[in-house]
Amino acid sequence: MTYKKAEKNTRKWYEFGIDLHEGKYPIAPYLHKIVMAGFESSYDKEGLEWIEWFMFENEYGHKDWGDTPIMKENRDGDYEPVESDGYGAHDEEGNPIAYSYESLWELLEKDYKFKYKVTRRSNSIK
Repeated sequence: MTYKKAEKNTRKWYEFGIDLHEGKYPIAPYLHKIVMAGFESSYDKEGLEWIEWFMFENEYGHKDWGDTPIMKENRDGDYEPVESDGYGAHDEEGNPIAYSYESLWELLEKDYKFKYKVTRRSNSIK
């Protein structure tokens, strides 16, 4: 079962009056922590924020951003709306990012993956 399906199932239980988020038996927050712990071993804090943004704000890449105002900071430090192209996030050049599983993966692997240094371990006792 995927996290997306488990999250959907907890919402269904809520419709029947069983709150798995904040009720007597809150399992949803623990499920979220378990899933994020898997990502924490591979990506830095900003990468985790991109994952959560994709899951919750971008609705796993299914959100229609066409009617959502996109704000961009201008030179004066103020924000002004820009015309939406249907994507919720863009890089510095204005290209859409994190709009699908594949594009999120590319973003994370390119910019937010931990760089591990492999060291050789010696098991000899002197």
